[in-house]
Amino acid sequence: MSRAIPRRRVTNRVGDPRLQFGGQVGPFWNFQPTFYWACERREKGNSQSPCDPNLFPGYNPGSVIKMRYSFDFVNGFMGTDLPSKQFHVMVYFPADVSCSVTDDGSVGKCS
Repeated sequence: MSRAIPRRRVTNRVGDPRLQFGGQVGPFWNFQPTFYWACERREKGNSQSPCDPNLFPGYNPGSVIKMRYSFDFVNGFMGTDLPSKQFHVMVYFPADVSCSVTDDGSVGKCS
C-alpha cells in the first residue's frame, strides 16, 4: 500500500532572503531585479520634475480603487497594479552629480 506524500506549503513573504539579491552590479548595491513602483510627472514638467502622486493611470475595472504604475527590471514590463501590492521602491532625485566608476565596477569619487 502506498502512502501519499504530504505537500509542503511554501509561502514567500516580502523580505524573504531567498528571493533577494545582495550583491553589487556596477554602481548599484542590493538592487532587486523585480517589480518596482513607477510614477509620472505632470505633462508640462521637464526631466527635473518630481513624480506627481495625484496622477494615476485609471481605476481597477468595476471598482473605485486607483491603479498605480509599475515597472519590472527583469524584462522591462511596464504595467499597472493595485496599490496594495508590495513592490520595491527606488529613491532618487534629479541632481547635477557626476561619479567615476573604478575598474572593479564600484562607485568612485563623486562631485
